[in-house]
Amino acid sequence: MKTDKPESKVRAIDIKRALAFRHCKEFFVTECKNGPSYGPGLLIFDALAIDKSWAHPCTTIYEIKVSRSDFLRDVKYCEYAKYCNRLYIAAPAGMIKKEELPLEIGLIEFHHKSKALRIKKRATYRNVPVDPDLLMYIFMSKLENDRIPFYSDQKEFLEAWVEEKRINNELGKKVGTKMAKEITALACEKDRLEHKIETMKRREKDNEDIFDEITQIVYSDENVGYQGRRRWNLINKLKDIVQERKGSCPLGIKEIADLSNRLSGEIEKIKSRYGMES
Repeated sequence: MKTDKPESKVRAIDIKRALAFRHCKEFFVTECKNGPSYGPGLLIFDALAIDKSWAHPCTTIYEIKVSRSDFLRDVKYCEYAKYCNRLYIAAPAGMIKKEELPLEIGLIEFHHKSKALRIKKRATYRNVPVDPDLLMYIFMSKLENDRIPFYSDQKEFLEAWVEEKRINNELGKKVGTKMAKEITALACEKDRLEHKIETMKRREKDNEDIFDEITQIVYSDENVGYQGRRRWNLINKLKDIVQERKGSCPLGIKEIADLSNRLSGEIEKIKSRYGMES
């Protein structure tokens, strides 16, 4: 008998994935109920598969066990038999002996390393009619509505596929052309902004030159001690320098405001230095 330690490597989701692969061509769902989600007699099947065949219909239910203790404690799976043609216990390889199961219930083993399923004991096929409540639950909870476009035959599907491909190609060309134009426009805008930055840098340099000249005039030895009319001539000379520079290199609004503030500060220094009233 296997212990719980090696069994713990296998999860229920591992077995469900293997069962889904095994029934990839049939209808397959997990956590399927036998009817409404309320009331007495509610059962939940770990997995259910329905063969897509009118000649040989078969509904198979799987009860998944991943621990020995759960298998020994829970035997409600015996009630599942009336809802299916075949009933299987799906468990890790070696965890359950086939002699431990009722005669009509099968055993399918999951091998952890290979992720493969192998039938250890085949379930007995029983001619059981499909339960209407089970089908109604599947219709209402496990199926999705058909979606547009609806195709009546293979020819109609292929014609629609060709037309959709043509439309997608034209759309791709239009989108590609639009993107190319946008990229070109962005590149031009980038060049314009770079040019504007260089222009602003030159203007900033010119502003610095202006204030260098102002500083030289204000603090030069020949202007120290100016009195009366000569003090106003000094201020007028500063204004002339600013106006000359404005004419040769137009300034922006923010730059003019900054320049005005700095000039006001320098003029206040001049007035303070020579005792002139504001």
